[in-house]
Formats: sequence, structure tokens, C-alpha cells
Amino acid sequence: MLKGLPDTYRIIRKLGEGSRDEVYLAIQRGLNERVVLKKLEVPAGDPALMRAEANALNAMHTPHLPQVLDFLSLDDGIYMVIEYIPGRTFKEYLDEGTWFEEKDVMQWAGELSETLCCLHRMTPPFIHGELKPSNIMLMPDGHICLLGLDFSARAAGYGGGSASCTPGYASPEQIRAVKYNQQEENTERWRKVDERADIYSFGATVYHILTGRRAVIRNGAAVEIENYRSGVNEAFSRIIMRCLSQSPAGRYSTSEKLYFAIHGLLQNSNEAKRLIVRQRLLLISLIIGLVLSLFLAGAGVYRMISDKSTPVLLICGCAAVTVFTALLIVAPRRFRRERERVLDSLGKR
Repeated sequence: MLKGLPDTYRIIRKLGEGSRDEVYLAIQRGLNERVVLKKLEVPAGDPALMRAEANALNAMHTPHLPQVLDFLSLDDGIYMVIEYIPGRTFKEYLDEGTWFEEKDVMQWAGELSETLCCLHRMTPPFIHGELKPSNIMLMPDGHICLLGLDFSARAAGYGGGSASCTPGYASPEQIRAVKYNQQEENTERWRKVDERADIYSFGATVYHILTGRRAVIRNGAAVEIENYRSGVNEAFSRIIMRCLSQSPAGRYSTSEKLYFAIHGLLQNSNEAKRLIVRQRLLLISLIIGLVLSLFLAGAGVYRMISDKSTPVLLICGCAAVTVFTALLIVAPRRFRRERERVLDSLGKR
């Protein structure tokens, strides 16, 4: 099926074909393990350089990236041999209308941010450029694996995200860069994007997985998550929306800051939950106090009318009504400040 394929591999079947690559499932003889052969785009970079980049990435031992095993120069192009990852992509689940639990989406967001940290920690940073649901595999053990690494573009010198992008997930600056690069033949003059483009794609992808809808941009900003899914943790929502800032300066400046925001949320979300419960109990107590004060004032009026007693009970009741009314007016403002403090510590790290 593939001319020039070493006897080390035996093709099982074709998995898919896109405008940029072809993908085959194969068996690695001797080890009897499944692998995936992916044809790289043309022009591809130097196989030796790509192999060195893959080895550096493999050395990080992140569980959320497939191991890159080899690069093969065949008659029709260069193929990357990668570890076979079982499971289904999030695109498949989303196309079926699958609804995911928020706690699971938080976990996957944490794993994805950790993976971006590994990529961006390389020198120079490895920009994925095509972060989207179809490139994220949900494995049988409930964890994710990020696919679609463009070693070819990196080795060719123009970096991921410079040659192509997917509208709806790509940042505004990446879309502009790709449009410019498509008109520029000299790749040395191509415009490049930095890790903040991946951070935008992270936000767009998690937004889609969480709400079941792609992020829609209106009046220069993404539509709030609350419009499509109510009750989402406010700090988590803030993190996603910050990633979706139309300006790179409005996003997290590095994937590490995004990582700490997500993992701070996972570790400390109980603080926000306790605060909300405490505020609700206090609000209920104030309402009960106001109701009792109204009864007290009413009892004072009744006693004045019935036995013409002194208005002590009425005065006390009215005073209590005044106090509880004032507290109910002030409390929501204080509640908001407390929630802003907690949310800022979780969602703006």
C-alpha cells in the first residue's frame, strides 16, 4: 500500500485522509504493537531534525501526548510513526450531542494545560497551532491525549499555526497570519504566532466541550458561557473567557500561568463553594430576621390598639426592621466583594 515501507511495519487499514495528511494503522513487527503512520505535509522538514525534536518531547514523559517513534522517508513523502492511542476524539462525541459533566471538563482542562506547558517549554516553544476537539482523544481510562503535532512545520522553520488554522478555534491573530502567509511565497517572511494563540484555542476548545457549542464572538467578545450552560463554576468560566480574549494581551501570557489557574481552581474550588454556602445561609438568616421583625412590629401595633399600652414593642420591632433591611441592602455588595476576591485568586493567576 505504501511504496518503500520497511518490512518492520505491516499496514492494517487506512484511518483517514485530510487535505494535509494521510493516516494508517499498522503493526510493528517483532514487537507486535499497533502504531499509526501519518504522512506529513509537503514540504516537510529534515527528518533528522524532526527526530531530534520528537526525542526531546518524548523525554518529557507527559502522559497526554503520544510517543513519536520514528520518521520514515517513503516514495511518496515523509511519514511520522507514532504510538497508537485508543479512544475517540471529542469531535465525535460533540457531533453526537454528548453532554459532559463539569467536573470531568475541569479535569481535562487541567490535563490539556499541563500538556501545553510541556510543548511551550521547548526551545523555541512548540506551538501546536491546531488545538481543537478533533485533535484531542478521550481514552478509555478517562484521560485525554493531544494529537496533531506539526513537526514538519517546526522543522521547516516557520512554526506551528503559521500554515493553517481552523476558524472557530484559531485566534484572530493566527487567522490574520495564515491569510498573510498564504500570499507570501518566502517562508522566511511568514508571520508567526506565539503560545497565546494556543491559549486562545484552548479556551475555544474547552468552551465547546463544556457548552456543546462553539464560542460565538459578538461585539468583540465571546458570548458568556452562562448563556449556553447555567450553573458553571464562576472561576472556571472566568478562566475560559479570559483565554478567549480577542487581544493576546488580555489572555494568560504563558501556558504556565494558565496551568496554575486551572490547577489552583481544582485544588481550591472548595473555598469558593464554602463561601457561597456561607453567604446563602447568612442571607436566609437576614430574611428570617426581617420577617420576625415585621411580626414584632405588627404585634406592637396590635397591643397599642387593643390595650393602649406603651409603644415599646412597636419601637423595638421598627428598629429591628430598619436594621435587617439595611443589612439586606448592604449584604449583596459585601457578598460580591468576597466572591470577587476568591474568584480573582482562582481565575486570575
